[in-house]
Amino acid sequence: VMSPSSSVLEPEDGEPFARVHRAHYRGFVVDAPSVLPASLHDDVERAFDDMRSRGEFTHDIVSAGNKVSTTYVRRCLLGEDGMTYHYQKLRLFAQPWRGREAYEVVRRLNETLTRSARERCEKLGGAFAESECEYNVTLINYMETEGESEIELRNEEKFDLGTTSVSWHSDSSLRENSTVAVYHTYEAPERKDWRVALRALNAECEVLCVPLEDKATYYMCGEFNATHHHAVLTGSSARYSSTHRVAVVAKDTFRYIKRRCIDALAIVPDLERENKPLDAKQIQFLADVHREVEFQWIRMFHLQGEAHAAWHDTYWTRKIAELTEAWDRMEACFRVILSKLKRSSRSPESPPRAYAMLLYALKTVKELRDEYTKRTKASAYASLPPSQRPVDLPAYDDTSPLPFELKPVIYFLEDEQNKV
Repeated sequence: VMSPSSSVLEPEDGEPFARVHRAHYRGFVVDAPSVLPASLHDDVERAFDDMRSRGEFTHDIVSAGNKVSTTYVRRCLLGEDGMTYHYQKLRLFAQPWRGREAYEVVRRLNETLTRSARERCEKLGGAFAESECEYNVTLINYMETEGESEIELRNEEKFDLGTTSVSWHSDSSLRENSTVAVYHTYEAPERKDWRVALRALNAECEVLCVPLEDKATYYMCGEFNATHHHAVLTGSSARYSSTHRVAVVAKDTFRYIKRRCIDALAIVPDLERENKPLDAKQIQFLADVHREVEFQWIRMFHLQGEAHAAWHDTYWTRKIAELTEAWDRMEACFRVILSKLKRSSRSPESPPRAYAMLLYALKTVKELRDEYTKRTKASAYASLPPSQRPVDLPAYDDTSPLPFELKPVIYFLEDEQNKV
């Protein structure tokens, strides 16, 4: 059995490092700073500093199982219009990178890295040449040193690698066989002490530990991210890293959720029609969309606080208002369905499956609201500035079609069902 230190190789180990890299880490490629034009480096550095001075980098509050915790790093997401990125039960909303000068610079960097990534993958050949490199988002991280960080950083204990800013993981919510590009820059360029550690998941081999110079770019080509874990080992001056990704789009764009809302609202007149029997499948579809838009979009947006909403004022606040309007209409439809079921319990033509379906829908929403409320009370939120704490939206008052707490509605519906 190898001791932790003997199971880690660095470039200075020479041939053993090169041999293991060729055999097990071929998809990991580093570009020297000179590959990108000096003017782009300067513009990117100014853009990142501008974004940080405006307070655009914030800690994410993520959730795994029942644990709610704060990320070690501050970050923000930029990307194509309507893009989001979902990880650890949190949806990040991308600031469109067409608009402000700083965002346009990041878009230029993205286009440059898209071209470079494609060249690297083609050079590697084989399955790598088929890898997707059309980046639609970049998650930009601001990482502080151990002494500066508000959040206590942890040591990497398995291989004794020292302090980590990002512990062992694979990036999630990415298109299959897509390449990840990471550009980074330091506050103190002369120090080359930020390192990325790599370990193979499907092979018994040494861990690689790669020091990175200021303004270098590294690529995890093809399936590398899926077949390896990586960790970021903390250096002695602050670091920005811009991680360019081909994020999944199946259920993570505004276009997708708006289409879902349009389809759900299209069946509302049918469900509300006076003498038309209720269709359980239609109730199920309405309930699915209602639940998705409330918990995956509206609440996810407001969970991140007032400052987050203000930052997204040019694009997302209007989109979330649109989704909230659609959600309101669905709530009103549920109220009408309840009235129809109440009337039908007094007539012989009662649709038992409609009761069962609506009951299931309301109970699920109640559970999710309870879970959401519990999450917002986690201590991780209490440590944030007030402007970054969850905002309780969508709002409820006496004019709302249904209450936030659905327990009385569920009891009422069960009672009506028993009369049938």
